[in-house]
Amino acid sequence: STGDSLDMTEQDESSITAYDATVKDMEGAAVAYVADLLKVPAIFVKAVTILIKYI
Repeated sequence: STGDSLDMTEQDESSITAYDATVKDMEGAAVAYVADLLKVPAIFVKAVTILIKYI
């Protein structure tokens, strides 16, 4: 998966652990960035049909 091709920093890993995340979203990053700049709340819902890593 493309998620496996990105570097994971210690901060990334601690955030993922702290929020008990199962998947990470790359597509929503730009929207989240702009929402943060504009101080507009944003929430993302992502449907995962298969977890490639566990096959």
